[in-house]
Amino acid sequence: MTIDPTILQALPIFSFLPADELHLLAERMRPCQFASGELVLREGEQCKQFYIVVKGQVDIVKALGTPDERLLAVRPAGTLVGELSLFSPDGRHTASVLAHGPLDMLVMTRVDFDSLLARQPRLAYGLVQTLSLRLIESEQTTIRDLHAKNESLAQALHALQAAQAELVEKEKLERELEVARRIQSSLLPGQRPAGPGYDFGALMRPMSAVGGDFYDFVQFPDGRVGIAVGDASDHGVPAALFMTMTVTLLRTAARRDAGNSPAAPADVLRSVNRGLLEFNMSGMFVTVLYGVLDPRRREFVYARAGHEQPLLQLGLAAQLSGPPRSAEESGMWIVDPSAWGAASAPKPAAPSRRRGKATLPLRPMGSDNPTRPLEQQAAGDEGRATKTTNEDPALRSPSSSFVPRPSPSPAVRWAGSFKRGQILGVVPDPELDVQRLPVPPNSILLLFTDGAREAWDPAGNMFGEGGLRAILAEVAQQPAQTICDLVFDRLAAHRGPVPQQDDITLVTVRA
Repeated sequence: MTIDPTILQALPIFSFLPADELHLLAERMRPCQFASGELVLREGEQCKQFYIVVKGQVDIVKALGTPDERLLAVRPAGTLVGELSLFSPDGRHTASVLAHGPLDMLVMTRVDFDSLLARQPRLAYGLVQTLSLRLIESEQTTIRDLHAKNESLAQALHALQAAQAELVEKEKLERELEVARRIQSSLLPGQRPAGPGYDFGALMRPMSAVGGDFYDFVQFPDGRVGIAVGDASDHGVPAALFMTMTVTLLRTAARRDAGNSPAAPADVLRSVNRGLLEFNMSGMFVTVLYGVLDPRRREFVYARAGHEQPLLQLGLAAQLSGPPRSAEESGMWIVDPSAWGAASAPKPAAPSRRRGKATLPLRPMGSDNPTRPLEQQAAGDEGRATKTTNEDPALRSPSSSFVPRPSPSPAVRWAGSFKRGQILGVVPDPELDVQRLPVPPNSILLLFTDGAREAWDPAGNMFGEGGLRAILAEVAQQPAQTICDLVFDRLAAHRGPVPQQDDITLVTVRA
């Protein structure tokens, strides 16, 4: 197939040739075609011919098929391809060439090129000019690549410096959190109370390095023990700071103007609330249960501010009444200590007309007629709570007898169901739930924060108070601290792979 000489004349490198030379080249050169993406020349291969692009474009690629592959240029029609191999001693190509779309080309052998160069020396000037332009283009491409690499290196260096700074800051924060964790741990009681007839256990596990839960023991010279469990709003460092302030205020209020005897729990919580309102600018709050355990009267008098109700397991009474229940569910507002006495076992009372109430003899706090049935006492005062004084005389004056003294001016008279109480740090005069619970021999009192009850498994099932009752019944014969540890382990087993979602605090009193 003979090539049209006008096609050759349209190519810049042959445009100056005379007509007879163009006709001769048209007879000696042959056409060829390549599909898009097809390999025309491979880098490093030897070849005794070169190509002229007639129609289409070609990609000039370095290190084809390797991680260092780089596109050098896209050349248009009229470009010589592979001509540098004609000047190379070994005739090897310096780059690979790919068809950039459908491609029409002319092939010229090295012999024909040498003959043409001998007949038309002017052709050498065109080739030198072409090579010079490509050299300039190559240098500019190299400079652009170097600028791009320098910019990438600068960005990488900046990212590395930022990552290093972030790592240093993270390590610093972790050290500070560890210090905060140790400080928070030091605020918790270093030793549990020790006294005849009672065993104490306690455990606090924050969700993160630090948390807002706390527990505290305050021992008084007369043998009574103040017990507090609290849960500050939020998590992490803010909750830990608020918890620290709450513990400090509580300890101060528990001992203030009390002499050798503890202050009334309701007074303590009201004092803490005043302090929180004075210093709390963050809008946070805290739930607290604070009570005083009297070993001689074997009772626990407490005030509750929005906190979880304690669980009470009563030795023989629990067997008569079923599994351990919260004070709220069992209906034990006040259990008359004279109902069991020092030597006799508790006896079940007449069945209550209240659904789900306990079978132990009950009376409202401060009642002056312990023999009067609870239903009759509550009939005229259902749901009322009347504050008459700031403290319970029975709390201030310990007695060696299990029979309570008459209380002409009770702290709070409750006739009706429990009230949860209001959180501290929000309103000036919060309503509090004030209660008295018996803690007779072989009984267990469990105080906890909502993180223990609200533990979720992967299926979305909450551990709940029922789970706490069940585990409490299982481990009832264990020491108090072991009970706390076993309950926490059971919570972790219930969660499985689900991370701990809240701080968990447990306090156990075993009689």
